[in-house]
Amino acid sequence: MPVRRVGMKASKRVWVGRILSGLAVAFLLFDAAMKVIAIAPVVEATTQLGYSASDVRPIGIVLLLATLLLALTRTAVLGAVFVTAYLGGAVATMVHEGRPMYFPIVIAAIVWIGLVLRRPQLLEVF
Repeated sequence: MPVRRVGMKASKRVWVGRILSGLAVAFLLFDAAMKVIAIAPVVEATTQLGYSASDVRPIGIVLLLATLLLALTRTAVLGAVFVTAYLGGAVATMVHEGRPMYFPIVIAAIVWIGLVLRRPQLLEVF
């Protein structure tokens, strides 16, 4: 079944998708870099969530790899799946610790909205 394109023109839709995807990738790369570098505030925040300090770098590396897959056009869908899985872990951690869980959900939504706006054929999958 063909995808109906309602609303904005294709070129505007693609640009909005690129901007949303770019914002999500920029945030995720920043977050991953802070974990890979293991700066003190990030290590402290992570240990307050119940993880050991030695877990910070591996978590950052996983996020970095998933985000790089998301940023590359050919692997963007696979990257979105991995980023969503990573953010699902973030949601589970927040729920477990009794903290607000909305931020990782919003980031995941931005990732997928941006991707679908750039590739409307993904709507057929859903």
